[in-house]
Amino acid sequence: MSRNNICCDNSGPDVFIGELTRVERIGANRRLIFTMPDPMDPTCRAIVAKLIVPADYMVTLAYMIAGDGPKPAAAADLLAAMEPIGAAN
Repeated sequence: MSRNNICCDNSGPDVFIGELTRVERIGANRRLIFTMPDPMDPTCRAIVAKLIVPADYMVTLAYMIAGDGPKPAAAADLLAAMEPIGAAN
């Protein structure tokens, strides 16, 4: 199977993400929960996106986010932040 850079965007509008709030373990996957401050209650955070990513892809994702290629030290902070904090319910 060949890979290409062609993407069909059927997902709708872009959503601005304030922060990665939680990482949950779902078997061999991780659920990344992104939030923003809730405009109605600044003491709360509103979930704006939940992504389920295969756990073995997390290192690749961290390198892509860091934009530094295959240098493990460049993504160390990102990898530490992606450690799951609990099991998903």
